[in-house]
Amino acid sequence: MRGEISSQNATVDRLKAELANPEAEKKRNQELSETGAISASAYDTKRLAVDTAPHKVTEAEAIDRKNRPNTPTVNSRKSSQSQTKSRNT
Repeated sequence: MRGEISSQNATVDRLKAELANPEAEKKRNQELSETGAISASAYDTKRLAVDTAPHKVTEAEAIDRKNRPNTPTVNSRKSSQSQTKSRNT
């Protein structure tokens, strides 16, 4: 399970880093499309990559949260600690 979590963390980080590249390519390709240097289809392909990239990050983050074991919140830890103290006294 730890390996899966580490792998998923790496996937999230990679997808976040990759967000900048499609945006730059979209801008370049938009300019090329406007001048007729590339087809509208090629531009649409790059635009789709930009539009879907944030969704891929969101999906990977959701999977990451799902795979993480439940971690206690600060309040539940305090409650647990006070219960332990009262049992020990």
